[in-house]
Amino acid sequence: MSLFDDAASAPLTGAGKYFYPGRFVVRIRAVLTHESRNPMKQGITFFIVECEIVEAEHSERLKVGDIVSWRPAMNDKNQPNGPQNVKNFCLAGGRTLYANFAEEDLTGAKIKEFCAEDQPLVGELICADAIEITTKAGNPFTLVTWSRFEEAAPGEEAAPN
Repeated sequence: MSLFDDAASAPLTGAGKYFYPGRFVVRIRAVLTHESRNPMKQGITFFIVECEIVEAEHSERLKVGDIVSWRPAMNDKNQPNGPQNVKNFCLAGGRTLYANFAEEDLTGAKIKEFCAEDQPLVGELICADAIEITTKAGNPFTLVTWSRFEEAAPGEEAAPN
């Protein structure tokens, strides 16, 4: 197998550029899960959202047109908030796709549906608010909170919901 064959068969796992503090409207490009290839994180599954920035406010590092990935670990004991973060994204996704989508409508099957081959969230606009926090271990971490995007009426400013 050649070096090029290795590259051709490698899985795509995100853009490699991540969120930095700011307020964004993003267009979803892909939602998937991927098991870590890192030997130190064997058995860890990441929930990956790849998106394109459509609007950016208060951001020094990201601009409109940038492709970014968000990838919380779903089953890493060192990142116990991963499932909660995935739930937050999926609630925003559900509220984007379905009228009156509520927390009780979000099931494991629905989350799996968002990652399925037909990719129901691809092309949808969602708001992402990213802030930097300090973890219990004292490390900086960018926390992303997701919300449904509401288009503004002519002459009004769009706002997350």
